[in-house]
Amino acid sequence: MDEVKKTYREAEAMAKETWRGIDGTSPEDRVKNAGDDISKNAGNAADTVRSGVDDLGDKVGGAIDDPGDEVNDTADDAKRELDPQPSR
Repeated sequence: MDEVKKTYREAEAMAKETWRGIDGTSPEDRVKNAGDDISKNAGNAADTVRSGVDDLGDKVGGAIDDPGDEVNDTADDAKRELDPQPSR
């Protein structure tokens, strides 16, 4: 998905730059083009950071057991011992 967004941002910036250049390039056009490039690069950098954080979270999350799971398992075991055949 990040590649799709990156491609969209690049195409959008290129289209704006092309549109602004139709009648010649003015200092105002150069400033707007620079702003578009900054916005595009910031968005792409944010996607890269977000992806890296997600990957790190997946790696860390797999290494840590949820203590709540053990509590739930213990409660389920106790419940089965008290009532071996669940009522329907």
